[in-house]
Amino acid sequence: MSSGRIRLSEIISYAKKERHSMQIRLISYLVLLIISALAAFIFLGIALGVFSVTEDNVSKIMEQQLENLYNDMVQERKQMEGYSYALSSELTDIIEKEENSLAVDMSVFNDQPDRLETLQESFYPEISSTFQLARASGAFAVLDATTNTKASDSGKSKSGIYLRLYSISSEYSLDPRCAFFRGIPDVARKHQVELHNRWNLEFSTSEIPGYEELLKGDYSKPSDGAFWCTRQKLPDTWENVILYQVPIIGSNGSVYGSCGVEYSQALFKTRYEAYEDTTGTLVSVIAPVSDSRLLLNEGLVGDIGDCFVNEDDTLHIKEGKSFNYYRGDNEEYVGMNCAIPFQGKDGTEWDAAVLMPQSSYSAYASRNKAAWIGAAALFLLVMIILAIILSRRYVRPIKAALNDIREGNSQNTHSEIQEIRELMEFVREKERTASDSSGLPPNIAELFDSFAARVKTLTSAEHNIFLYYVQGREISEIPDLAFISINTVRKHNRSIYEKLRVASKDELMLYVELFERCGRLDDLMYRTPAGQEKIQTEGSEDSGSETEQDDPSAD
Repeated sequence: MSSGRIRLSEIISYAKKERHSMQIRLISYLVLLIISALAAFIFLGIALGVFSVTEDNVSKIMEQQLENLYNDMVQERKQMEGYSYALSSELTDIIEKEENSLAVDMSVFNDQPDRLETLQESFYPEISSTFQLARASGAFAVLDATTNTKASDSGKSKSGIYLRLYSISSEYSLDPRCAFFRGIPDVARKHQVELHNRWNLEFSTSEIPGYEELLKGDYSKPSDGAFWCTRQKLPDTWENVILYQVPIIGSNGSVYGSCGVEYSQALFKTRYEAYEDTTGTLVSVIAPVSDSRLLLNEGLVGDIGDCFVNEDDTLHIKEGKSFNYYRGDNEEYVGMNCAIPFQGKDGTEWDAAVLMPQSSYSAYASRNKAAWIGAAALFLLVMIILAIILSRRYVRPIKAALNDIREGNSQNTHSEIQEIRELMEFVREKERTASDSSGLPPNIAELFDSFAARVKTLTSAEHNIFLYYVQGREISEIPDLAFISINTVRKHNRSIYEKLRVASKDELMLYVELFERCGRLDDLMYRTPAGQEKIQTEGSEDSGSETEQDDPSAD
């Protein structure tokens, strides 16, 4: 054989026929190659966005933050609404006790500032208590009466008390400092409460959305007519608030006015700070929803951290696989939202939501993708290096040892591989004894004799093809040399492999090479037992035609 190259398939074939030590080495090498291929697949998957690692991370954080916001809002709602219902009942008792009647006509208090002051004086402890216990930013009570019916705006002017937090703090206080926003100033002085810098004597019903409709309702209990108002700006201030309004219901079912609590934008921002980490900034929101739109301009927006959120925007919601997409007039966000049990006016639904600017998410996704690609590329590089090292450690020694055997240098060659050592020992023994095939170990001689016998079972055409392989020819060369078609060659190949009991050409060539090194190649060159008929191996047109005619079945 002129070729000095040893194929990996030849080594595997040899290992299968002998011991397992070489198999273990080669399996380790192949496993490493498979891991390298898997690393390359993961690398491409991340680069092409098939593996959405970033979306999964962000969606988990959003789910957790949304769950926290939802639970907090449910708890706050219970507190604020529950104490508002209690306030309504207490104010009803005060009004009916003052009038000594279960069916009070509130008009009897019109133009009666002293009587209204008496009512407000009685209201103050209840409103102050509600203000503290509900942990709201304010509490109020508005009566369907006014101190001056002759004033130009008397139709919208209503008497009542409105207490508000003096300053907003994230820390809860059992005795928060408050300011007197609406009400008779003498009541404030008696309780040593400072007047708000935008104080007015009475309410304007335009400040309280739905107040007029509330007075006309027919309710059996306070919760029947209660609702959350959408966000509004307090008159003459910069503050945005939402109000929970509850009817004050008389024993006869008439409505004496309304009361409730205030939840300001400033308080919401203080309680719900922006969540910031490497993924970006998440902002908490509660707002009405309508026609797949999140109405930020009617709800409350928490602290925005270092990002920008337009609090007067309306966001169109588009559902996504891991989270939703929100598009405003100038800004886009990713996030999640879910319904919360806030009863809005006319059945308006409210949602809690967590939002992250699209720009922040895109920046994080790019950084995360680059990191994963870098890690996958580094892992792939390590696997390739290990594969090269294993190749040099396990495959090269095999190739080098076989090359030494070819070149007759087996006396000076040492190998750590058991199978190679045994083969080289046999070659050395053969060189020392210069014996023929009878000098082979019994098991090797039996292997050679059995293979040589199977070669003699080949037909003339099959043996001719076999000899071309012995010469080192490739399958693509044989049709021109033997003057037959490639299909005929393949047909002969199948028959040759079956008769010689080999699985591939590589295994076949390993046998040929072993016969050559042991000096028994001539055993494969003749078909007849006497060795009188030698098939021509340098094909010509006549010999090729004769070969096919010897065995018509080859076609």
